[in-house]
Amino acid sequence: MTGPYTFKRYEAPEGSGWWETPPGHWCTSHGSKGTPQLNVFLCCPVCKEIAGLPHQIDSKGLVHPSVVCPHSPCPMHLMPVTLEGWPYGEKPIER
Repeated sequence: MTGPYTFKRYEAPEGSGWWETPPGHWCTSHGSKGTPQLNVFLCCPVCKEIAGLPHQIDSKGLVHPSVVCPHSPCPMHLMPVTLEGWPYGEKPIER
């Protein structure tokens, strides 16, 4: 599977969370209390597993570099990837 690909935003209903993100969607978690970290998660449209996204994201939701599903043997490798409805401005790559 190759890109370009747009992941749709998932707004978790009350009582659920990022772990219920449907395939082809993205969501966020703001870490534990006292941790102002923004965590981004994608649900792979191929294997339907959820993975963290430590990538750089620009102000328009474009992800850098390409996105490869970390769940073996999933073949998903997408470039470019856009996060539809990204409201957070630029997010640097996590090291």
